[in-house]
Amino acid sequence: MDPEVFKQIRQTVEENNQLLHELIRAKRWGNFIALAKWVVVIGAALGIYYYFQPMIDQTLELYKGILAGADTIFAPLKNLPR
Repeated sequence: MDPEVFKQIRQTVEENNQLLHELIRAKRWGNFIALAKWVVVIGAALGIYYYFQPMIDQTLELYKGILAGADTIFAPLKNLPR
């Protein structure tokens, strides 16, 4: 074969190799960005839960109190004959 053909093949292989390395690098950055995004989303969800936890507990206690009050109000009705 002609040496010029080998040079052309070598140049094409080097260009392909460079493109493959760029694709691999881009994929790694994409994976890193996706991981960082999920860390931020999960961290924000946990932070919001931590921030609102006292209000959630207070609301649940209020709801339990309302149910207990309703039980005391309607307890005599349970003893009525049907």
